[in-house]
Amino acid sequence: MIRLAGCVLVDDDGILLLHRISRDWYELPGGKMKPGESVEDTAKRELLEELGVEIEIVKALGTKAFDEDGRTMEYNWLLATMDGTPVVGEPEVFDHFKRIPLDELDKHTLSPNMQNLAAQLRDGHVIL
Repeated sequence: MIRLAGCVLVDDDGILLLHRISRDWYELPGGKMKPGESVEDTAKRELLEELGVEIEIVKALGTKAFDEDGRTMEYNWLLATMDGTPVVGEPEVFDHFKRIPLDELDKHTLSPNMQNLAAQLRDGHVIL
């Protein structure tokens, strides 16, 4: 199983998602946990790498396992706030980010993980 962690960064304009070039989908900023790394440390490292921002974890939102490309993934969602102005830190992977209103997520192509989170939000299983 591949363990991952990422952050929900939400404000009045919506949730901040990165656009992955190779998949043409929007996804949460975050990524794979390194051996011995905590969920929180993974999220902090990944957000600094992908968006160039420091974050403060507000709370854990939940965990969901799913299959992607024949592998089982376990994604840990964290609600966070950020300090700084985000920029795309991995332009070879992501070409832009944008804030998408929560009620418009279904109008965009989302990663499997983001589809799971959107369903959990819609069904009231995850509360921001």
